[in-house]
Amino acid sequence: MVISMLFMSGIALMDMKAAPDVAEEVIENSTPVAFPGAEGFGRFATGGRGGRIIYVTNLNNSGAGSFRQAVEVETGARIVVFNVSGIIELESRINIKNGSLTIAGQTAPGDGITLKNHEVYVGANNVIIRFLRFRMGDERQTENDAMWGRRQNTIIIDHCTMSWATDEASSFYDNNDFTMQWCLLSESLRISVHDKGKHGYLGIWGGKKASFHHNLMAHHDSRNPRFCGSRYSNLPDQELVDFRNNVIYNWGANSGYAGEGGSYNMVNNYYKPGPASSNRSRIFQPNPDNGSNAQPAGVWGVFYVHGNYMNQSTSVTTDNWVGIHPNPSSKNKEELKSYTEFDKGLVTTHSAQDAFDAVLAHAGASFKRDAIDERIARETSTGTYTYTGSNGSTNGLIDSQADVGGWPNYESLPARLDSDGDGMPDVWETQFDLDPNDATDGKGYDLNTMFTNVEVYLNSLVQHILDQKNEAGVANYADTYEVLAPGATLNSSGETTQVITGGDDINTFSFSWNHALSVEFTGLPAGLEIDIDENQKTGTISGRPAESGVFEYTVATIGAVIPAYASGSITVEGDVPNSLNSLQANQGLSVFPNPFNDHLSISSEFSEISAIDIYAYDGRLVQQVEVNAFSVNINSSDLNSGLYVLQVRFADGSRHAAKLIKE
Repeated sequence: MVISMLFMSGIALMDMKAAPDVAEEVIENSTPVAFPGAEGFGRFATGGRGGRIIYVTNLNNSGAGSFRQAVEVETGARIVVFNVSGIIELESRINIKNGSLTIAGQTAPGDGITLKNHEVYVGANNVIIRFLRFRMGDERQTENDAMWGRRQNTIIIDHCTMSWATDEASSFYDNNDFTMQWCLLSESLRISVHDKGKHGYLGIWGGKKASFHHNLMAHHDSRNPRFCGSRYSNLPDQELVDFRNNVIYNWGANSGYAGEGGSYNMVNNYYKPGPASSNRSRIFQPNPDNGSNAQPAGVWGVFYVHGNYMNQSTSVTTDNWVGIHPNPSSKNKEELKSYTEFDKGLVTTHSAQDAFDAVLAHAGASFKRDAIDERIARETSTGTYTYTGSNGSTNGLIDSQADVGGWPNYESLPARLDSDGDGMPDVWETQFDLDPNDATDGKGYDLNTMFTNVEVYLNSLVQHILDQKNEAGVANYADTYEVLAPGATLNSSGETTQVITGGDDINTFSFSWNHALSVEFTGLPAGLEIDIDENQKTGTISGRPAESGVFEYTVATIGAVIPAYASGSITVEGDVPNSLNSLQANQGLSVFPNPFNDHLSISSEFSEISAIDIYAYDGRLVQQVEVNAFSVNINSSDLNSGLYVLQVRFADGSRHAAKLIKE
C-alpha cells in the first residue's frame, strides 16, 4: 500500500491508496524538506531557511539590488525574492559560491525572471533554485551551459527553464544528494560558437545519489542525457542516479548514452522521436570507460530499466531492453542488467503516459509560462517543430536563438507592499494574523511546524501547481507535519454555469476568496474579460466568447496555504461571429495583416471605432487603444508571438471579435 498526505483540521494525516504495480514500503518522514513537493535525493536541502531576506529590486548586471549581488556577493543563509520581472542581461558568469541559499523565482511580479548572455554556475552547497529561466543565447559568443554545477552537495533545482546554450543546456554531475525536477530544457544551439563545431546537447548528468525526474527535454541533437558515470571519481559503487518520469522529444543523432560506472534507475520515462530523430527506437546506449580520466578502461554501468514508453515502437515499450543498445554491440546485455530497482530516494512516480501529460502541463518556469515554453510543450504534444537553424540545422534543431525570434518581452507588475521587508506582503501577513511591521516574524513557525512563515508564503504561491501535477502519481513517502494556518475559501456570485448563443455576452459572474492573495482561471473561452481585484478579493468574468463549444473551467486560489478550487462551465452554441469575413460583412472592417509582426492596421467603412482590445488566449487583456476614428494603426511590438483575440468596439455600442496570430 502507498500512503499520501491529507490535511484535516491542520494535521497531516494518511490516506491509503493502492499502488499500481506492487506494494512497497512507505516511509514516514518528519525531517524538514526544501518545500512541499521537493523529491529525490536533494529534497532535504534547507537553503536559506532562517536567514536574511534579500530583495532583487532591479535588472542590473551587478550592484545594489541586483541578482548578482544577492547570489554571488552576499554570504550566510539567505532567501532571495524579487520585486521586479524581466530579463537580466549578464555581463559575465554568475558564480554561486556561497551556499545556504534559496532563490524563489515565483515571487517575481509579472512574467518572471530570465537570465541572458552568460552561464549561471552552482558552486556551493545547500542550494534551492525555483521558477527561473536560464536562456543564455549566443550574442556574447561564449561557449557554456545555461546553468550547471558539479562537486557540490545538497542541491535541488525545481521548475526552471534552460535553453539556447552553446555547450549543453544544463549539466549537473559529481554532486552528492542532488535533484533536478520538473524543469524544461530545450533548443540547445547546434551549429553555433562551440569550438568543436556541431554541438547542441542536453547535458551531462550524474552524481552520488542524484535524481532527475519529471523533466521535459526537447530539440537537442545528443546527450539526452550523457550519464557521466564514475569516470572522474573512480567510485562506481557510489555513483547512483535515478532517472524517472522524464519526457524526451525530438533528439537528433542520439538519445542518451555512456554511464561508465555506477547504478542507474531508468523508470517510466516517455521517449518520443521527432522529425530530427535517428535511432528512433533507442532508449539508451551504454558504453565502457575508455580510461582517459581517473578510472581504468572497461568499467560499465549497471541499469534497472522498467516501464519506459517508446512512442511508435511497441516492441521497445513491451521490452525496454530492446531499446538498450550497448556500444560495442557485442556487449552481453545481461552483464549490464539489474532485475531489482536501486535506491530511488523519496519520490512520486507516474506511469510514463501520465508523466507525459503532467510534464507537458507543468514543467519549467510554469508559474508564468512564457511563449517559448508554451511552444515547446505544444510541439512535444503534437510531434511537430516550428523552426530550423540558420547555419544548416533542420527539423526543429536550431543554431541561434534568433532562429526562433529571440527573447520574448516580459511584463513586470508593481510588487505587493512589504512594509517590514520580511519577504511576505502586508496583505498576506494580515490575512494570516502576522504583523506586517515585524521584520522578524518571517522566521517563526506560526503557520506550519516544518516551514518558516516566509517559506509558507513562498510555497503558497505555487501550491496549486503541486496539487495538480501529482494527481495521478504514487509517492513512496509521507511527510508528516502540522499545518496551523486556515485554508482558503471560494464563494461564487452569479451563474457560474451558463449556456449562451454564439455572439451573445455571458451573464457576468464572480468569485470571492479569503486566506489567499489572488485567483487563477483556466479553461475559459477566448474573448472573455477577467478582472481580478486583489484589494476586494474578487475575480469577475464578463464579455463575449470568441469561440463556440463547451468550456469547463476551474478557479484556483493563489497564495493559499491550503488552496481552494471551484469549477463551472460555459457552453457557447452555434457559430460565433469571430472571423474577419463576418466582421467585414457586419461593419465593412479591414484588419491587415493577419498574421502580423509588429504593426496592425484596422479600419471600418461604415461605423466609427471607439476602442481596440487585444486579449491573450488565456483571457488577459494585453493591449487596449481608445480610438474614436474610422481607422487606426497599432504598434504591438511588445506582444510575444502567439494567438490573440482582437475585439473591436464601435461607437454604436456593437462589438466584434477576431482571432489574430502574431509571428
